[in-house]
Amino acid sequence: MDIIAEWLSAARVNGTIFARTELAQPWSLEFPAAPRIAFHIVVRGQAYLAQDSQRGPRLLSQGDVVLLASGSRHVLSSDPTLEPTNIIAYMTANPLGPDRTIRYGAGPASTVILCGAYDLDGANAGPLLALLPAVVHLAAEEGVGSPVGATIQLLQHELQPSATAGDTVQSRLVDVLLVYVLRAWARLRPEDETGWLSALRDPQLATALARVHEHPGRSWTVEELATAAGLSRSAFARRFTAMVGEAPLAYVTRWRLTLAARLLADSSTPIAAIAGRVGYESEFAFNRAFSRQHGLAPGQWRARAREVATSDAWRTVN
Repeated sequence: MDIIAEWLSAARVNGTIFARTELAQPWSLEFPAAPRIAFHIVVRGQAYLAQDSQRGPRLLSQGDVVLLASGSRHVLSSDPTLEPTNIIAYMTANPLGPDRTIRYGAGPASTVILCGAYDLDGANAGPLLALLPAVVHLAAEEGVGSPVGATIQLLQHELQPSATAGDTVQSRLVDVLLVYVLRAWARLRPEDETGWLSALRDPQLATALARVHEHPGRSWTVEELATAAGLSRSAFARRFTAMVGEAPLAYVTRWRLTLAARLLADSSTPIAAIAGRVGYESEFAFNRAFSRQHGLAPGQWRARAREVATSDAWRTVN
């Protein structure tokens, strides 16, 4: 089971913003805080990434990919000491053309960056974002000969003037890129690094996680998950908590209620049936747990999701 893709689907993550940015020195662009996962791919040259939460700027080299899952404000620049230009204001004054290219500065472009973001179902993204690192920096050499590198090449092809597939193919490639980058990050982390993605690389923990995702409605106990992992109860609970950052049954609850939120938003299945599908014996117990995690009762959640969907559809048509 592709647990990464399962989480992204449940949190309704999809690429909605994507552009090629051609930059002539000197340059500095500010990306305001937003409830999105931002990404940047350095196609040519280099750039400094500065974040309010980080002590100093991070150098991004040609071929590097960076994901920012925290939604925090950040600045990309040729020189960290420059005063940045707000990217939203700049794009308002200089709208994207058919080639989806942002051109900044006078003279030839010394740096080219593919910039984009993944839109999140704001109410349902919290459980996913809590599992992801705030920054995923995949160095160029880590993407060579991998699906990450191949997807980046396809994205660049789709941005060529001769490409005819358009936004639909670009959007699908951007979605696929997120899965591949997170897979690569999970695979390449140091052996002693902790976190949900690192746990997926641990065969025993990954087996237990897969069972939870395959059978969310089962009344899991720590003992049963430990047996699936081939570990004693105490060893499994200790290793799981240390790696994932929460106890096994807390993770089970998080996944069940995230899946339930997607089912409520995307289907007309009765609430009692959804409760049973994600492992709750009574609708009352489900309502209480769902309200505690999401801040709304299941019926209210469904009503709001439908209002948002109707509003989005209206904006698309008009």
